[in-house]
Order: sequence, then structure tokens, then C-alpha cells
Amino acid sequence: MRDEDGDYRSYTVEPAVANAVVKVPVAAAVRVEGTVLDEDGVPVANAVVLLTDAAADGPAEQAESARLTHTDGAGEYAVVGLPAGEWDLRVIVDPTCQGDPGFVPIYYPQQIEPKLWEPIVLFEGDPPFIARFDLPRDDDYDLLSDKWERRYDLDTTRDDSTEDPDKDGLSNLDEYRRGLDPRTADGIWVTVQPCGCAASRAPVGAWVCAMLTLIGVSRRRREPEAKGYRNRR
Repeated sequence: MRDEDGDYRSYTVEPAVANAVVKVPVAAAVRVEGTVLDEDGVPVANAVVLLTDAAADGPAEQAESARLTHTDGAGEYAVVGLPAGEWDLRVIVDPTCQGDPGFVPIYYPQQIEPKLWEPIVLFEGDPPFIARFDLPRDDDYDLLSDKWERRYDLDTTRDDSTEDPDKDGLSNLDEYRRGLDPRTADGIWVTVQPCGCAASRAPVGAWVCAMLTLIGVSRRRREPEAKGYRNRR
């Protein structure tokens, strides 16, 4: 049982004795429902629809708050009994056997990039929140849409998500999630190393490193010494 704040509540009932009457205030629950289809509008059955509390701090709290269900044969789903608040909503398909259809995970609202998803906001007494998802097909399970791979002449039979055909520092997965062309270099991407300097495929790396060093020296000269002072990121 959950209370009006959505937290779990448990009660012990003693046998063969008179148990006290317990009153539990319960808030009106909210329902989330919708459909999950593939790119061609065909229902996706047995897809996992997962909601987690957007305010949860860390994986442990997210797992505790998780509510999930599966789509039926018509691609429809419903999650009931949700308390009001902000919830992260995603759809994942985990193939049971090798050769089963695969799909790219989608994050609400219809995002392939996890960093761009937005929570759904539920209010007590609201009508059902409806969310439809269209999943890109991914039969080689590399998180890349098969249609996207075919468009750019990539391999749809194996995991090539970490490869970088155009040598611009972005993997195929990075290019896909950013909507870029994996066969055309998109400038020079600089990778920051633990030392604080940078490494790149262009001569700019040397002067970037020098500038960062000068900035660091300048800041150290301006900042007063203080016991226990720590830089915060």
C-alpha cells in the first residue's frame, strides 16, 4: 500500500486478537496510457514502459520508485495508481532471443537522446495522461535505427555504434543522436584529458593547452590563499 505521498506503508495484523482500526489517507491516483508503434505504424507488443520519479536521487531511489508495465498485442499500455508529481517516461524493448526484432529506446517526448528527455507532470485528479511512442527498428541491437544506417551505408548486421567513419571524433551513435551525417566530418571535436589540456586531430591542440595553462596560472594569482579551499566543478 502507498500513502498520499506515494511512499510504501505496511501494517502488521496480529492473529486471534482485536486489531486497531487504521485510517490511511489516500490521494487520488493518476493514470498514464498510450500506444507503442514501430516506424511503419505496426503495434509493438511486449515493450517495457517504465516510469521513474524524476526527483529520485540516484539509481537506488529510481529503482524503488519505478513503475513498469508491458504493451499488449495491440501495442497499448496503461500504468495506474501513480501519485501526482514529475515522472520520467521511457520505452524499451528487450529481445528475448537472438533474432527477435530490436528497437531503439525512446525517451519522452519521442527522444533518442537520453539527455533531451523531459518529465511528464501529473496532477491529482487529472484525466489520464496519454503518450504515444514510435520506435525505430534496430535488429542488430546497436542503438542505431536500421533505416538511418541504410541511409548512410552503414552495417545493419552488426554493432558499429562506436565506429567513426568520417574521423571527426564522433562515433556513429553520437552522430545518430545529434542528427548528423556519419560520413561527413562535422568540424574538429576536442576531447578533454584528465590533465586539463586537450587533444585533437588538428594543430589547435597545442595552443588550447597553452591557453588553459595560462588561465589556470592567472586564476591562482588572483585568488587569495585560504585554508581548506577547494575548487568546485
